[in-house]
Amino acid sequence: MFRSQQMTYYQLVMPRESAWIIINELGYLNRIQLVDHNPELPIISRPFANYIKRCDDLLNKLNQILKEAEKVRQLKNYRKGDSVQFVQQTIKHHHTQLDKIEDEIIIRVNKISENQRNYEQLLEQSMFSKEYRTILQIFHKFCGDQLLEKRSEFSKFDYFVGVINSREIQLFERLLFRITKGNAMIHFNIIQNEDISQPSRAVYIFMYPNSGPYMRNKLQRLCDSQSKSKFVIPTTQSEFNQKVQELNLKTTEIDHLLSLTYSQLCQQINELIISPGSISLFEQYRFFLLKEKELYNNLNKLKMQGHLFTGDLWVPLQDVSILENTLNNLKNTDIPGVQIVQKPFPINEKVPTLFKTNDFTKPYQLIVDTYGVPRYQEINPALFSCITFPFLFGVMFGDIGHGGFLFCFGIYLCIFRKSIPIFDEYRYLLLLMGFFAFYSGWIYNDYVGLTIDMGSCYSQNGIKLTKKLNNCEYNFGIDPAWYGTIAFGDSVKMKFSVIVAYFHMSLGIILSGLNYLYKNEKVAFFCKFIPQILFITCTFGYMDFLIVYKWLNVYTDATAPSIINTMIDMFLQLGQVTELAMFNIYTQEFIQTLLLIISLICVPWMWLPETLYKMYELNHKHSNIDYKQLEDDHSIELQNVELQHSRRLSQNMNIDEENTHNVSPTTSQIGFLDHQPQEFNQSASDIFVQETIETIEFVLGAISNTASYLRLWALSLAHSQLAEVFFDLILAGPIENSFYIKPIIYFPIWAMISFGVLMCMDSLECFLHSLRLHCFKINFIRVMEQNLKHFHLYKNYLIFEFESKKLKLLVQLRTQNIETCSICHEEFKEPCHLPCNHIFCRNCITESLENIQSCPICRRVCCNLLNKKFPLVGETNLVEHDHQGLPCFQYRIAIPHNSQASFNFFEKRYVAMTTEALQKDLHFIIDPQVEGFCFKVKLLECQSYQDQQVYVCNVQNVGRYKIIQTSYREIPDSQDKLKYAEIEPVEDLYEDGCQEVFKSIEKCVDDLIEVLKENEYDTRVLEKLFPKNQELTQKYITNKSLELLAVVRIQEQAQIKLYFSSDVLGRLKTLFKHFDSFLTFYKDQPKQE
Repeated sequence: MFRSQQMTYYQLVMPRESAWIIINELGYLNRIQLVDHNPELPIISRPFANYIKRCDDLLNKLNQILKEAEKVRQLKNYRKGDSVQFVQQTIKHHHTQLDKIEDEIIIRVNKISENQRNYEQLLEQSMFSKEYRTILQIFHKFCGDQLLEKRSEFSKFDYFVGVINSREIQLFERLLFRITKGNAMIHFNIIQNEDISQPSRAVYIFMYPNSGPYMRNKLQRLCDSQSKSKFVIPTTQSEFNQKVQELNLKTTEIDHLLSLTYSQLCQQINELIISPGSISLFEQYRFFLLKEKELYNNLNKLKMQGHLFTGDLWVPLQDVSILENTLNNLKNTDIPGVQIVQKPFPINEKVPTLFKTNDFTKPYQLIVDTYGVPRYQEINPALFSCITFPFLFGVMFGDIGHGGFLFCFGIYLCIFRKSIPIFDEYRYLLLLMGFFAFYSGWIYNDYVGLTIDMGSCYSQNGIKLTKKLNNCEYNFGIDPAWYGTIAFGDSVKMKFSVIVAYFHMSLGIILSGLNYLYKNEKVAFFCKFIPQILFITCTFGYMDFLIVYKWLNVYTDATAPSIINTMIDMFLQLGQVTELAMFNIYTQEFIQTLLLIISLICVPWMWLPETLYKMYELNHKHSNIDYKQLEDDHSIELQNVELQHSRRLSQNMNIDEENTHNVSPTTSQIGFLDHQPQEFNQSASDIFVQETIETIEFVLGAISNTASYLRLWALSLAHSQLAEVFFDLILAGPIENSFYIKPIIYFPIWAMISFGVLMCMDSLECFLHSLRLHCFKINFIRVMEQNLKHFHLYKNYLIFEFESKKLKLLVQLRTQNIETCSICHEEFKEPCHLPCNHIFCRNCITESLENIQSCPICRRVCCNLLNKKFPLVGETNLVEHDHQGLPCFQYRIAIPHNSQASFNFFEKRYVAMTTEALQKDLHFIIDPQVEGFCFKVKLLECQSYQDQQVYVCNVQNVGRYKIIQTSYREIPDSQDKLKYAEIEPVEDLYEDGCQEVFKSIEKCVDDLIEVLKENEYDTRVLEKLFPKNQELTQKYITNKSLELLAVVRIQEQAQIKLYFSSDVLGRLKTLFKHFDSFLTFYKDQPKQE
């Protein structure tokens, strides 16, 4: 725990189909940290963004279930689960489990939503029936039977009935008065709602003189605006009675259905949120989705190259065996292709920090992490904070009563730790805070505003204190005779705060010095640590010495020297003593002058040597580039794999997924300067400014931070004064004037106020100030960095690019037909290439970079050169065998004409095939096993993994061929054999009608462009298929017919047959049918206006 655990850096390679299972197993370990290969790439652009969106959508649906549960008052049954229980109970699933969970959640949510809609509809119907029945009852009571029996006599009057919200009664009355000019009689009756949360409703009945349809229409609009429901009053008594009976029967039926629907809805919700065991089904869904979301977030951080995933991870040294055992177990369960290799630490990456914590140290580690996480293998300040933090809190909160209460509360939490779960993690912190507050209370002799007299050494005569005996000493703490003396109490606490400040800040500086020694930074130790500790000792250490010296000696009021004036004169009078001396005046002046000189020397000492040393290092790095040291820096050069035709096909053409699942997307090129160590971008002026600021910050910070420690005195004084005021105002009077009754009555009031203000508010204030004081110590340690994140599962990834520079350079020399160096214009001697991929002789580029640190061709800034001795083309060791023809890769795929594709070769026979192609003419054969046909491909790029045991290759289709004869070669340490084939090109049969059919296809495409002219994207794609003013030669038509096969959607088997067919006319007719069907389809579509 004193230093962070040792870390190891590993690279993980796995096939895409096994990535989910492997990352899932590693996630359950909770012992690794994965590195993001491209942290700047937005989530929406990553390959598994859709899966993350699915998880978010499903989590929103689960939240919808909780909202529905709240509507039907079932949310009280919901209990949050424990993730540990979920991990213990959950059976490890396959990656298809998300589909199953998604279907289950959607079905359950749909059922609950449907029942909820039915329930709300039944509620509306029930409310309508009850309101209708209430309206009829009130109408009958208000108007009586005569209105129904003698309706013709009341024909000069008309009426309206309805229901409105009770809070809108006054507004309704005003509007009715304005419309009828006051000629209306209105009656309201409040309906009490059974649901208290719903607003109450009111039935209205108003009658007015019938003055025509105009007035009635205005009143009808008024009633419709206030109420959506319309109620019709029966015209006869018999209809009235019949309507009332119907409403009673309907209300009973609806209430019965409402009860059944409510029960069914509650049952469906409770099946999810109520746990029959330890964790509910709802929580299982929620934890599973959170786990899947985090898993796919990590899969997004891996680097994909075709069907291969690579990723880097940090592992604690002691957990390496666990990681290896887990991966070995995966291999034993038929999980193919997983490989792990240890690598050196990357130059431009910070090593994560892991501290093993327990129940005692965890809260203090969180306190330290508030200001930043310690760097790798540096001293952990949390161990020292285990004592310093509660001690500083106790100094500010010192009280026997309040500290004892907090101490007892901490003991209770340690014994009955599960009684109050919210304080379980902080029980030891509260225990020590209470202990030091209780201890400081005895030192202050402060007990909730009172003192405890254990035999005072003074007797008081008025305001004068007289010592009883000369050799009398109080047993423990401050004598109660001095309690309430502000001058004495303030002086002691203020000076004690300054002493604590010196030792607390010195602790931080000493820890930084130990870190310098551990990292063997001798310059920093002698030019940072020593002047800093000397400066703070010669200034504030000397002041603390004067405080202790004055405490240990007896002075009268006339002979007592002032420490403040002494320190001021020390700096302003250059060490001279102008007032009363603390001891011998000549000795004091000599000491002060010496300390002043040392402290003044320390300021340039901690600034200038470190600045000059860093400038020298910077100049040395720029003038003498250490190529060998950066030979294996894989972050300097990242190959830009440009599969242009594959990207164009995936964006602009509709190719079956089955035909293109081996075509890799284009990866963006990563700039060289973005991956350099930070020192290369630092200038001398930056170093000068930085060191100057740090020196000024230390000097001023030492002064201001020492003053900030006076809060120990201020908070302690405020606490004691508040306790004394509360006791004097609330309890002191009743205790003096009454014996039993008043103290019993006022004691709960005093206890509640003391608990609320002192135990809650003041303790929180002391906690925050103690937290702030630890920031000062951490600033002096200089080991903290906020950008570093604590070691945890599923954090940032950084991909490590496995590259075989030898193979890349070899392929590049041959494919680009580069024969001479661009500097010496002679044949290459020890060729090597810069990050911009321009190739030069080693000696030529070395001399060039020593003068100008940029590429001689493109002028790109380069600070390093990949200094690996690549062999020349003629120096390769060829594979010797007697098999004729080219090696074959047997795989059912159709690569479009002149297009590119990416393959990952794991099997040993295909690794041997790639090696042979690299050593010869970069060609091999892909055999789709269709009637003896194949196509020849050329290696464009090749990257090796795991010491050339895995290859990632980018190839281009260069032509169709027919296999004449085959043979097989034995591969060492493999049961599979490598196939060789002798081939001859496929000769196309060109007929006279080919040109006419091709023109028909061109016309069909022109018509498609006219039909789709509003769609700019589709129009642009179609225009690229047939360039204008192109001469229709036999070769052009033949090659174009092969390229167009990748555009139309044809079954894979038929597409491969057409591709290898020599019948050009038949191929063109098939293409014409497809384009003509496209045109017919789009013409039949209705036009959108």
